[in-house]
Amino acid sequence: PMLRGSVAVARGEGRFDRMISDFRTSDAIVDFINSAKIADYAGRGVSTPDLSIRIKTGPMALPAPDADKIGDYKSLIR
Repeated sequence: PMLRGSVAVARGEGRFDRMISDFRTSDAIVDFINSAKIADYAGRGVSTPDLSIRIKTGPMALPAPDADKIGDYKSLIR
């Protein structure tokens, strides 16, 4: 919810355009996102035409929040 709220676009009068995200995981995904090169991979852009239609500018790589500092994570993603 914090990430979705931080990327919402205000349209005035309390209305927002909000993004829809899909959370997926597998051993292969976890290995990929835990790579020391994840920021480099994300900066290379999208990998398929389908992704370029939906993601537009490219993926975003954020560090995982510390479990005991979830409140601080909100300031990181804004």
